[in-house]
Amino acid sequence: MREIKGRDPRPVLLLRDCDNCAGKDDALLERSLEDEKVLLATRWFHCVRVDRGVLKDSHPLNSLFAAPKAPHIILFSADGAQRAELDGKPGARALWGSMNKVLRADYKKSADAAMTKWIALLSRFDALDSRKAELVSQRDESADGRKTSDIEKKLLDLDREVAKTQEEEKRIMDLEFRNPGAAAPTAAESDADAANAVGRKDKPSLLDKVKKEKEKDQSK
Repeated sequence: MREIKGRDPRPVLLLRDCDNCAGKDDALLERSLEDEKVLLATRWFHCVRVDRGVLKDSHPLNSLFAAPKAPHIILFSADGAQRAELDGKPGARALWGSMNKVLRADYKKSADAAMTKWIALLSRFDALDSRKAELVSQRDESADGRKTSDIEKKLLDLDREVAKTQEEEKRIMDLEFRNPGAAAPTAAESDADAANAVGRKDKPSLLDKVKKEKEKDQSK
C-alpha cells in the first residue's frame, strides 16, 4: 500500500486490467448521470491501474488480489483498513455506493452533498464558457470601437466571475481529511510520485521487481 500511494494521502482506487477489458476502462462504467458522479469522484482517490500480470504469484501486488475470484476494482481507505471489492462490470450505482463508503472513512464532509453542488457548478461553468464565446464572437465581428470597448468590459467581468466560480469549486472539492496531518498533493506532486514509483534510485521500484521476476521465469 505504501508503495502504491507514495505521499498521496487519499484513499486508493485500484483497477485491474483483464483479457476482456484491457484498454477499455470506460466499459466498466455506465454512461449516465451517475457515471459522471463516478468519474468526478475519482478526484478524491489515488487511482492506480495494474495489468493482467498482477494475478501471477510472482507479481509484487498479487497479495492484494488473492481471492478465489480476483476482484476487478478494489477500493481502499488511506490506511488500508477499509476495503471494498467489485467484480466484472459494476453498475454506476453500485460503484458510487462503494466509493462513497470508503470516502466516508477518510473525509469529514459528505461526498454526496459535495457532488450535488459540484455538478451544478459544472453547469455554471458551461454557461460561462458559452457566454464568453458569444462575447468574443461579437467583439471580433464589431467595427464599432465603443461597442468593442463595452464588450471588453463584459469579458473582464466574466473572467472575474469564472475566477470566483473556480474558488467555489475548490471549496466544494475539499472534503477535509479526517486525519488532520494529511494534505492533498498538487497534481504536479502526484505526477512526480508516479514517476518516482517507476524509476526510484534509492530502492527498487515495483516495475523493477516485476522485471526481475519475468527474467527469472524466462531463465527457467
